[in-house]
Amino acid sequence: MGRDRMYDKKPLGRPKKDGTGRRRKQKVQLKRLIGLGMPEGIASKLNPKIVRDILKYPARIDTAIKVFTGGKDKKK
Repeated sequence: MGRDRMYDKKPLGRPKKDGTGRRRKQKVQLKRLIGLGMPEGIASKLNPKIVRDILKYPARIDTAIKVFTGGKDKKK
């Protein structure tokens, strides 16, 4: 009984994802979020999925800051 072609193909066209690339991307996204005005202490506590979701709509960053800071002003 043969194996399916799916198991024999190697990732030549597009390399497999690795942990270092993912962590590098998450670090860059976190810096972008901080650059947009999110306080660093709060941004570092967010999980990567929330960071990505906030960065999808940069125009709504003020609303996201209010939500995650408990309604405090981002300048404080």
